[in-house]
Amino acid sequence: MKNVILLFSLIFSGGTALAQYALPLLQEAKTQSYNNLSLRSASSESTDTIMFEDFANGVPDGWNNDGWEYRGPNTDPSSDVGSIGAYSGIANNPPTNDPVASASSANGFMIFDSDYYDNNGVAGSFGTGSNPTPHLGTLTSAVFDCSQHENVVVEFNSYFRRFAGQVFLQFSTDSGTTWSEQVEIHPETEIDVNEGTDIDYVFRRKSNEIANSENARIRFIFDGSSNELNGYFGYYFWMIDDIIVKEAPSYDMELSSAYINMTGSGMFPFSNEEETIGFRDYYGQTPLNQVTDIEFGISGLNFGTENQNNIKSIVNVDLSGNTIFSDTVTYEYVYADSTFSVFHEDSWFLPSETGVYTCEFLLSTDSLDETNYNNNTQYTFSITDTVFAADNNMASGSIGTSSFTDGADGLKLANLYQLETEDELTSVSLSLDSATVSGGFLQVTVFDTTGFYSSNVENPILYSDFYTVTDADVTAGEILIPIPTTYSGLAQNRVLPIGGYMVCVELYSNAEANTITILDDASYTRWYGSSMIFIPGAQWYSNGNALHIRANFGDWAHTPVNIEEEFINSMNVFPNPSSGFIKVNFNSNFNNDAQFNVYDLTGKLVYNQSLQTYSGINNHEIQLNHLKNGFYIVKINNEKSEYIGKINIIK
Repeated sequence: MKNVILLFSLIFSGGTALAQYALPLLQEAKTQSYNNLSLRSASSESTDTIMFEDFANGVPDGWNNDGWEYRGPNTDPSSDVGSIGAYSGIANNPPTNDPVASASSANGFMIFDSDYYDNNGVAGSFGTGSNPTPHLGTLTSAVFDCSQHENVVVEFNSYFRRFAGQVFLQFSTDSGTTWSEQVEIHPETEIDVNEGTDIDYVFRRKSNEIANSENARIRFIFDGSSNELNGYFGYYFWMIDDIIVKEAPSYDMELSSAYINMTGSGMFPFSNEEETIGFRDYYGQTPLNQVTDIEFGISGLNFGTENQNNIKSIVNVDLSGNTIFSDTVTYEYVYADSTFSVFHEDSWFLPSETGVYTCEFLLSTDSLDETNYNNNTQYTFSITDTVFAADNNMASGSIGTSSFTDGADGLKLANLYQLETEDELTSVSLSLDSATVSGGFLQVTVFDTTGFYSSNVENPILYSDFYTVTDADVTAGEILIPIPTTYSGLAQNRVLPIGGYMVCVELYSNAEANTITILDDASYTRWYGSSMIFIPGAQWYSNGNALHIRANFGDWAHTPVNIEEEFINSMNVFPNPSSGFIKVNFNSNFNNDAQFNVYDLTGKLVYNQSLQTYSGINNHEIQLNHLKNGFYIVKINNEKSEYIGKINIIK
């Protein structure tokens, strides 16, 4: 059962976004996402400050503004408002269009609101705004003096959300007569389509292009004209504030990534080749019987101007307030402006009991670090009795039937679970976003990953019955879906051998009349292919985050419906796939008429027939030759209950 990754990008449109992303292929471990770094706001407190601007008084004298907008306490919109474009993230949960969270954002900041400039805040009104795409915006500083500084750092709060737009810096040493090559500061390898920096992210860069210059200037560029994506240019926004230019520190180490790698039999490809790496991806919740050794690691950067030695990577693991594991690895020597990685390969950690574990990562050196606020981070994970979950009980957003064009009915969301010992899968839990509307329905399937990553071939080995979302589910925010021992009259073996399995939920919203939205956890970036999305009519794509789709093993209580109260307690539709002629068999507990309805994946009723039913086994033959090839939803119901299934017409 091989976990081999298929590399695709994912494009979608909808009310909250123009496109989704696919993460770059990750090597030994993943780069930590911006929101996990302990970054602070830029500040003018440094004694080596050369220039500082917080836009407290609007665009300063000597600055040149072409296309940017100043937001201040008395402007309309004010500094309390971020992007107002139709697709900027206004409808996301949580919103992704708030003002930049700099230390001084209340007194003003600058924004290039590409989304709004094109659509004037109206969804679908492309090209109707005051400055339609393709467009370009530049913001250029006044002249400042760096003549006494050989090593210069530029630092500022940067809140950028990408669709096709790109953002750059340029530098001048002759008051703006000539300019350096553009430097892209949030390239697509770091911030992919429909992704963004954290709202309080601080960008730092050594910028010796202007060192020793007494006529230095900086230019900030939003380029919404050079890069085209699916026929669109630009879109989303860039906000900046609290710009500081200062002397580069002599000693400054940064902890840029932290790794929690559990050993396992998973296989992931690197350089488009299959390779057994002996590790599994990070899981937020792991059953105790699936626990294996954990190797910790960090990646860092020597941002200072001096070489450093005796760099220490320290990991502490706490459980219930007590430190139960600690390890230190020393990295002997790191050159200035160099990156490095340290793995604790000689001291692995094996959790031995259930609970919430907190892992603290710390980077230290023999030298006094100028910015020690970015030398540590922490993660948590849980060891459970029966729950296997990619997420860590956190939600950074949600994905559902309204997230993608053509995703309203038949959208599939899946997480990969790598079992290291066989176990019985008894149910699957789903966490719902508050945007979910009762009345939609779903089905859970589980399939072996053999053949899936190389050719997108699904081989389902387990099915749940179709389930209709209720008001109580929406209120609770969670659904428990049992995995039955029989499905469609056939026995199912719920015991899964060692290997990789996709636990998938297929969503139907009745053409968006009953939206279903599943929570998504972005607190730890997942390996490529560990979380997947399928859009009807397209293919599977990598998600990059952790969907709240949890696999429950062992004894999970489920109260079955009283069979005497059910109208139908089993239904079988065959052959499936069918050329158009189908037989419907079901067991009824009453003498009663029922409605047999067939819907396409947009929720449109395409066939209806009244069926006379009797207590006991019922057999009906139905002609659906008029239907086009594709999947259809079958519902049979009366006033007492409803049974849902799916058929595939292939002529």
